[in-house]
Amino acid sequence: MFFYYLCIEMWMFIKNIIQLIISPDNGWDDVARGSNPVRARRGMSWMIAVAALSIFIQLFYSGHPAVMVLCQQMIVVFVTLCASYFFSDFILAMWLPRMNDGVVDERMSKLFIYYTISLLSLQIVLASILPLTFAILELWPIYVVVIMWRAMKVLDLPDKATGKFLLAVIVAFILPSQLLLRAFNSVILQ
Repeated sequence: MFFYYLCIEMWMFIKNIIQLIISPDNGWDDVARGSNPVRARRGMSWMIAVAALSIFIQLFYSGHPAVMVLCQQMIVVFVTLCASYFFSDFILAMWLPRMNDGVVDERMSKLFIYYTISLLSLQIVLASILPLTFAILELWPIYVVVIMWRAMKVLDLPDKATGKFLLAVIVAFILPSQLLLRAFNSVILQ
């Protein structure tokens, strides 16, 4: 029963992630209509775990990484994504009310955070799975900003707040995750 529930729950979450990647407007509408914050939080937790564990795939196609280095990278990925979640929750709790005259849909803002952290986790999974470095993976955070920008409608933010919103999401999501990953990996790989 648990396995069936987990598969159904994750399928709905992954379906929404794919929809967000392919068509952000329709994806956010689907997330707003049918997503459960508890399911999305579990899905985000699974995505963080998968991203951290995907580091070990490098053992199969890269002959030189030591298991200890991969364990350190796994911990870095896990800590970075968890820290990004808490930091983004803090920043958005401060900035979203200012952009919308104090009115914030808590359910939708939590869903926004869960799905965005999951999209950032997907970058790590793809970078770990693919044996080559693709430029598109380096540009992934920019596309995630575009996906987040399309969420303004479901977050009920006015068009005049676009600049503030984009600044808030870059500061809340992109900078912490990318800077922490690069800083920790540079220390580990020395």
